[in-house]
Amino acid sequence: MHLDAAVADTSALLAIVGAMPLEPPGADALWAPDGALLEAVAVLRSFHDGRTPDVLGDLAVIGPMVSEWISAHVALTPLVDLAIAHPDQLIVDLTALAVAKVTHLPLVTGQPDLVGLDPDVAVVVLPRRT
Repeated sequence: MHLDAAVADTSALLAIVGAMPLEPPGADALWAPDGALLEAVAVLRSFHDGRTPDVLGDLAVIGPMVSEWISAHVALTPLVDLAIAHPDQLIVDLTALAVAKVTHLPLVTGQPDLVGLDPDVAVVVLPRRT
């Protein structure tokens, strides 16, 4: 599926560089919460066994793919609502969902458990690579 624009969560960002076994998101423009970048650093640090040049190399690929990094404060009210309604979900994942809500864009993710958490947000689950 190809989208004009979408919000990418951490799993979608990591799919771009092959750090997650998912097909990368197909969108002309990707928006992402800035917290997803922090989570990507944490995952890439482990994925690359702490090799700084490899982590920075992947971030150099991810960065230009994101049209706009969105600060969490932009989506604070829907984020708090989602966090209260779904206390078992990670805040960084709910932040991506909240950003999708306020931007009226679909969320691309590798996490099927995000589907249906907010009926106003279309969630596209990226297929696993074969």
